[in-house]
Amino acid sequence: MAHLTPAERRAFPYADHIPADTLARLSRAELADRLVYSTQLGQRVAKAALPAQKRTITQEIIAMMRAQPRSATERDVAQRIAKAASVPDASQGSAIRRAAQQLLDEQPPAPRNPDADLIVKAVAGEDGLMACYDENGCLYGVCEQSELIPVTLPSQVAKARAAAAAKRPRTSVAKATPETPPAGYVAAYDQDGKFTGYVRPGDIEDPATALARTTGPVRSGGTTGLGQPRGGPQQRLASDLPGRQVIKRQAGR
Repeated sequence: MAHLTPAERRAFPYADHIPADTLARLSRAELADRLVYSTQLGQRVAKAALPAQKRTITQEIIAMMRAQPRSATERDVAQRIAKAASVPDASQGSAIRRAAQQLLDEQPPAPRNPDADLIVKAVAGEDGLMACYDENGCLYGVCEQSELIPVTLPSQVAKARAAAAAKRPRTSVAKATPETPPAGYVAAYDQDGKFTGYVRPGDIEDPATALARTTGPVRSGGTTGLGQPRGGPQQRLASDLPGRQVIKRQAGR
């Protein structure tokens, strides 16, 4: 038979949703699981952007707190699943499985957490323990209150954060860097600064030259000056483009 202390009721606002008869049937481990999970869901409520999302998560918390003991739900669901597998009629088996899922939705059990009881004591301030939260409000551990060093100055806060970060396991990510380029080559990067390979300096062209080299000739139609044949002095007509004069000979010339 589990019970809630006054400190636990103050620390866990959803604790009062547990019916008295259900609380009397819970083990201490399951009670701690419910309290810890209600806190985790409560953090999701605080971060939810839409009111509908807040209502949905809140309803999930209340259903979990009011649910019958976890062992009873797990037993009933297991019996229904076994029965669904034994019936010869496939549609009847599907109906039984849907009923098992509905039971889980109506009586959702709290996930098992081996550290739940310790976390509950820390959050409630019992046994000299206190909960440790990161800057995003997520619980990541507990510690003895005597081990906590209060800090007030910004420099002390930064030093304490650096010391805590050094104790946490971290994953290092190696940044790939190009090796020493071969003799006569230089490293090349794309417009985003990403290494793409090596190139000889003599092969690098300015954009205008590269565009002219890779672009085919523009079709001028073989005429100039709107197709007027030229006779006499070969001079630029008014309709010619600079550098694009094309001579069309008259017939017989």
